[in-house]
Amino acid sequence: MVNFLQTFYNYQKVCKLKFPLTKIVPGLVEQGVDLRKAIIMPLLQSDGSGKKKDFWLTGKCVSLHSIFADAVFYTYKLLPSGYFFDSNESGCYKTYFISKIACKDLLNLCGAFKSEPAHGQSRAEFLKEKQPHMKYLEKSSLLEKETALRSYASAEGYIGHTGKNPKFEIACANPSLCKYVKRLAEAVGIPLRVQKAHNTWSGLGALSTGKVSSIEKFKAIGGFFSGMKISGSTKYLEGAEKNEVLEIVLKHNKDLINNKKEKPSKQVIGFVQKITSF
Repeated sequence: MVNFLQTFYNYQKVCKLKFPLTKIVPGLVEQGVDLRKAIIMPLLQSDGSGKKKDFWLTGKCVSLHSIFADAVFYTYKLLPSGYFFDSNESGCYKTYFISKIACKDLLNLCGAFKSEPAHGQSRAEFLKEKQPHMKYLEKSSLLEKETALRSYASAEGYIGHTGKNPKFEIACANPSLCKYVKRLAEAVGIPLRVQKAHNTWSGLGALSTGKVSSIEKFKAIGGFFSGMKISGSTKYLEGAEKNEVLEIVLKHNKDLINNKKEKPSKQVIGFVQKITSF
Protein backbone atom coordinates (compact mmCIF):
# COMPACT_ATOMS: atom_id res chain seq x y z
CA MET A 1 0.00 0.00 0.00
CA VAL A 2 2.84 2.41 0.87
CA ASN A 3 4.57 1.70 -2.46
CA PHE A 4 1.28 2.19 -4.32
CA LEU A 5 0.61 5.55 -2.67
CA GLN A 6 4.18 6.72 -3.30
CA THR A 7 3.68 6.07 -7.01
CA PHE A 8 0.88 8.62 -7.32
CA TYR A 9 1.22 10.88 -4.27
CA ASN A 10 3.79 12.60 -2.13
CA TYR A 11 3.40 10.21 0.78
CA GLN A 12 4.99 10.67 4.17
CA LYS A 13 4.45 8.65 7.36
CA VAL A 14 3.69 10.76 10.41
CA CYS A 15 4.41 9.38 13.87
CA LYS A 16 1.82 10.38 16.48
CA LEU A 17 4.12 9.44 19.35
CA LYS A 18 5.91 12.28 21.10
CA PHE A 19 9.35 11.20 22.28
CA PRO A 20 10.55 10.80 24.93
CA LEU A 21 7.81 8.49 26.18
CA THR A 22 9.53 7.99 29.54
CA LYS A 23 11.71 9.84 32.02
CA ILE A 24 14.21 7.03 32.68
CA VAL A 25 15.73 6.82 29.18
CA PRO A 26 16.65 10.54 28.81
CA GLY A 27 18.16 10.37 32.30
CA LEU A 28 20.35 7.42 31.32
CA VAL A 29 21.44 9.25 28.16
CA GLU A 30 22.57 12.19 30.28
CA GLN A 31 24.70 9.79 32.34
CA GLY A 32 26.40 8.42 29.22
CA VAL A 33 24.79 4.97 29.33
CA ASP A 34 24.95 2.91 26.14
CA LEU A 35 21.26 2.12 25.67
CA ARG A 36 22.04 -0.77 23.31
CA LYS A 37 23.82 -2.63 26.09
CA ALA A 38 21.70 -1.50 29.03
CA ILE A 39 18.18 -1.72 27.58
CA ILE A 40 17.75 -2.72 23.93
CA MET A 41 19.69 -5.98 23.90
CA PRO A 42 18.56 -7.31 27.32
CA LEU A 43 14.93 -6.71 26.30
CA LEU A 44 15.38 -8.28 22.86
CA GLN A 45 17.03 -11.32 24.43
CA SER A 46 14.31 -11.73 27.05
CA ASP A 47 10.94 -10.65 25.59
CA GLY A 48 11.92 -9.84 22.03
CA SER A 49 13.41 -11.19 18.85
CA GLY A 50 14.59 -10.11 15.41
CA LYS A 51 15.93 -10.99 12.00
CA LYS A 52 18.39 -9.40 9.59
CA LYS A 53 16.25 -6.35 8.86
CA ASP A 54 13.77 -6.04 11.73
CA PHE A 55 13.45 -6.52 15.47
CA TRP A 56 10.63 -6.33 18.00
CA LEU A 57 9.53 -6.54 21.63
CA THR A 58 6.42 -8.43 22.73
CA GLY A 59 4.62 -8.47 26.09
CA LYS A 60 1.70 -7.07 28.06
CA CYS A 61 3.48 -4.25 29.89
CA VAL A 62 2.89 -0.86 28.25
CA SER A 63 5.63 0.79 30.32
CA LEU A 64 8.24 -1.68 29.07
CA HIS A 65 7.26 -1.02 25.45
CA SER A 66 7.68 2.71 26.06
CA ILE A 67 11.16 2.24 27.54
CA PHE A 68 12.17 0.03 24.61
CA ALA A 69 10.81 2.48 22.03
CA ASP A 70 12.59 5.37 23.74
CA ALA A 71 15.89 3.47 23.83
CA VAL A 72 15.73 2.65 20.11
CA PHE A 73 14.69 6.21 19.22
CA TYR A 74 17.53 7.80 21.19
CA THR A 75 20.08 5.31 19.84
CA TYR A 76 19.15 5.04 16.16
CA LYS A 77 16.63 7.89 15.62
CA LEU A 78 14.15 5.25 14.45
CA LEU A 79 10.39 5.51 14.70
CA PRO A 80 8.48 2.27 15.36
CA SER A 81 6.68 0.70 12.41
CA GLY A 82 4.30 -0.93 14.87
CA TYR A 83 3.54 0.11 18.42
CA PHE A 84 1.16 -1.64 20.84
CA PHE A 85 -0.88 -3.50 18.24
CA ASP A 86 -2.34 -6.82 19.37
CA SER A 87 0.06 -9.40 17.98
CA ASN A 88 -1.52 -12.70 18.98
CA GLU A 89 -4.93 -11.99 20.54
CA SER A 90 -3.65 -13.03 23.99
CA GLY A 91 -3.25 -9.56 25.43
CA CYS A 92 0.36 -9.23 24.28
CA TYR A 93 1.52 -6.37 22.10
CA LYS A 94 4.44 -5.77 19.79
CA THR A 95 6.74 -2.79 19.27
CA TYR A 96 8.35 -3.31 15.89
CA PHE A 97 11.27 -1.62 14.11
CA ILE A 98 12.65 -2.06 10.59
CA SER A 99 16.31 -1.21 9.95
CA LYS A 100 19.06 -3.31 8.39
CA ILE A 101 21.68 -0.96 9.83
CA ALA A 102 20.37 -1.22 13.39
CA CYS A 103 19.95 -5.00 13.12
CA LYS A 104 23.52 -5.44 11.90
CA ASP A 105 24.83 -3.28 14.74
CA LEU A 106 22.84 -5.19 17.37
CA LEU A 107 23.74 -8.61 15.97
CA ASN A 108 27.42 -7.63 16.03
CA LEU A 109 26.94 -7.00 19.75
CA CYS A 110 24.86 -9.98 20.84
CA GLY A 111 25.66 -12.78 18.39
CA ALA A 112 22.02 -13.76 17.83
CA PHE A 113 18.49 -12.59 18.60
CA LYS A 114 16.95 -16.06 18.63
CA SER A 115 16.97 -17.54 22.15
CA GLU A 116 14.82 -20.67 21.78
CA PRO A 117 14.07 -23.34 19.16
CA ALA A 118 11.63 -22.47 16.40
CA HIS A 119 8.38 -24.41 16.17
CA GLY A 120 9.25 -27.98 15.18
CA GLN A 121 12.98 -27.47 15.68
CA SER A 122 14.80 -29.85 18.01
CA ARG A 123 16.91 -28.76 20.95
CA ALA A 124 20.03 -30.25 19.36
CA GLU A 125 19.43 -28.44 16.06
CA PHE A 126 18.92 -25.12 17.79
CA LEU A 127 22.02 -25.41 19.95
CA LYS A 128 24.13 -25.92 16.83
CA GLU A 129 23.16 -22.41 15.74
CA LYS A 130 24.90 -19.26 16.89
CA GLN A 131 23.75 -18.59 20.45
CA PRO A 132 22.94 -15.22 22.04
CA HIS A 133 25.42 -13.88 24.56
CA MET A 134 26.04 -10.85 26.77
CA LYS A 135 29.75 -10.39 26.18
CA TYR A 136 28.95 -6.81 25.25
CA LEU A 137 28.57 -6.04 28.97
CA GLU A 138 31.98 -7.35 30.07
CA LYS A 139 33.69 -3.95 29.82
CA SER A 140 30.60 -1.86 30.57
CA SER A 141 30.32 0.58 33.44
CA LEU A 142 28.66 -0.54 36.67
CA LEU A 143 25.63 1.62 35.86
CA GLU A 144 25.23 -0.07 32.47
CA LYS A 145 25.43 -3.49 34.11
CA GLU A 146 22.92 -2.54 36.79
CA THR A 147 20.52 -1.14 34.20
CA ALA A 148 20.91 -4.25 32.02
CA LEU A 149 20.00 -6.47 34.98
CA ARG A 150 17.01 -4.24 35.76
CA SER A 151 15.94 -4.49 32.12
CA TYR A 152 16.11 -8.26 32.12
CA ALA A 153 14.36 -8.48 35.50
CA SER A 154 11.65 -6.04 34.43
CA ALA A 155 10.84 -8.28 31.47
CA GLU A 156 11.31 -11.72 33.03
CA GLY A 157 11.53 -11.11 36.78
CA TYR A 158 9.18 -12.13 39.58
CA ILE A 159 9.03 -11.19 43.25
CA GLY A 160 6.90 -12.95 45.84
CA HIS A 161 6.96 -14.96 49.04
CA THR A 162 6.90 -18.75 49.37
CA GLY A 163 6.72 -20.40 52.76
CA LYS A 164 9.08 -18.60 55.11
CA ASN A 165 11.30 -17.09 52.44
CA PRO A 166 11.01 -14.26 49.94
CA LYS A 167 11.53 -15.28 46.33
CA PHE A 168 13.15 -13.27 43.54
CA GLU A 169 13.69 -14.91 40.18
CA ILE A 170 14.43 -14.13 36.55
CA ALA A 171 13.00 -16.59 34.04
CA CYS A 172 15.57 -17.87 31.54
CA ALA A 173 15.66 -21.15 29.63
CA ASN A 174 18.49 -20.50 27.18
CA PRO A 175 21.73 -22.08 28.54
CA SER A 176 23.97 -19.38 27.10
CA LEU A 177 21.88 -16.47 28.38
CA CYS A 178 21.43 -18.20 31.72
CA LYS A 179 25.19 -18.25 32.15
CA TYR A 180 25.58 -14.59 31.21
CA VAL A 181 22.66 -13.30 33.31
CA LYS A 182 24.10 -15.16 36.31
CA ARG A 183 27.50 -13.55 35.66
CA LEU A 184 25.87 -10.14 35.24
CA ALA A 185 23.97 -10.44 38.53
CA GLU A 186 27.13 -11.46 40.37
CA ALA A 187 28.97 -8.46 38.89
CA VAL A 188 26.50 -6.10 40.59
CA GLY A 189 26.55 -8.04 43.88
CA ILE A 190 23.45 -10.25 43.53
CA PRO A 191 24.32 -13.97 43.53
CA LEU A 192 21.66 -16.08 41.78
CA ARG A 193 21.35 -19.84 41.52
CA VAL A 194 20.27 -21.67 38.38
CA GLN A 195 16.87 -23.29 38.81
CA LYS A 196 15.96 -26.33 36.70
CA ALA A 197 12.52 -26.97 35.25
CA HIS A 198 10.90 -30.01 33.69
CA ASN A 199 8.56 -28.08 31.39
CA THR A 200 11.03 -26.02 29.32
CA TRP A 201 12.83 -26.97 26.13
CA SER A 202 16.25 -26.85 27.82
CA GLY A 203 15.49 -28.12 31.31
CA LEU A 204 16.38 -24.71 32.75
CA GLY A 205 13.74 -22.45 34.22
CA ALA A 206 15.12 -19.42 36.02
CA LEU A 207 17.84 -17.80 38.10
CA SER A 208 16.65 -17.18 41.63
CA THR A 209 17.46 -16.26 45.22
CA GLY A 210 15.67 -16.27 48.54
CA LYS A 211 18.30 -14.25 50.37
CA VAL A 212 16.97 -11.01 51.81
CA SER A 213 20.38 -9.34 51.42
CA SER A 214 20.39 -10.06 47.67
CA ILE A 215 16.84 -8.78 47.25
CA GLU A 216 17.75 -5.65 49.23
CA LYS A 217 20.70 -5.14 46.88
CA PHE A 218 18.38 -5.40 43.88
CA LYS A 219 16.16 -2.73 45.42
CA ALA A 220 19.22 -0.56 46.11
CA ILE A 221 20.23 -0.50 42.40
CA GLY A 222 16.72 0.68 41.50
CA GLY A 223 14.67 -2.51 41.44
CA PHE A 224 12.29 -3.07 38.55
CA PHE A 225 11.57 -0.21 36.18
CA SER A 226 8.60 1.90 37.26
CA GLY A 227 5.28 0.62 35.96
CA MET A 228 6.26 -3.04 35.70
CA LYS A 229 3.44 -5.37 36.74
CA ILE A 230 3.26 -9.07 37.58
CA SER A 231 1.43 -10.97 34.85
CA GLY A 232 0.45 -14.56 34.30
CA SER A 233 2.47 -16.12 37.12
CA THR A 234 -0.03 -16.16 39.97
CA LYS A 235 -3.72 -15.39 40.29
CA TYR A 236 -3.02 -13.77 43.68
CA LEU A 237 -0.43 -11.22 42.58
CA GLU A 238 -1.25 -10.74 38.89
CA GLY A 239 -1.64 -7.05 38.11
CA ALA A 240 0.34 -5.84 41.12
CA GLU A 241 3.26 -3.44 40.64
CA LYS A 242 6.48 -5.44 40.94
CA ASN A 243 8.18 -2.71 42.96
CA GLU A 244 5.25 -2.51 45.38
CA VAL A 245 5.50 -6.26 46.02
CA LEU A 246 9.29 -5.90 46.36
CA GLU A 247 8.79 -3.20 48.99
CA ILE A 248 6.18 -5.22 50.88
CA VAL A 249 8.26 -8.41 50.89
CA LEU A 250 11.30 -6.63 52.33
CA LYS A 251 9.38 -4.47 54.79
CA HIS A 252 7.42 -7.29 56.35
CA ASN A 253 9.84 -10.19 55.98
CA LYS A 254 11.05 -10.28 59.61
CA ASP A 255 7.53 -9.94 61.00
CA LEU A 256 6.28 -12.67 58.71
CA ILE A 257 8.99 -15.11 59.74
CA ASN A 258 8.08 -14.58 63.39
CA ASN A 259 4.37 -15.06 62.75
CA LYS A 260 3.64 -18.67 63.66
CA LYS A 261 -0.12 -18.55 63.17
CA GLU A 262 -0.25 -18.54 59.39
CA LYS A 263 2.05 -18.90 56.43
CA PRO A 264 4.07 -15.78 55.53
CA SER A 265 3.12 -16.18 51.86
CA LYS A 266 -0.54 -15.67 52.75
CA GLN A 267 0.40 -12.61 54.78
CA VAL A 268 2.20 -11.09 51.81
CA ILE A 269 -0.77 -11.74 49.53
CA GLY A 270 -2.98 -10.00 52.10
CA PHE A 271 -0.65 -6.98 52.31
CA VAL A 272 -0.45 -6.70 48.52
CA GLN A 273 -4.22 -6.95 48.04
CA LYS A 274 -4.84 -4.36 50.74
CA ILE A 275 -2.31 -1.83 49.44
CA THR A 276 -2.92 -2.24 45.72
CA SER A 277 -6.70 -2.67 46.09
CA PHE A 278 -7.26 -5.33 43.51
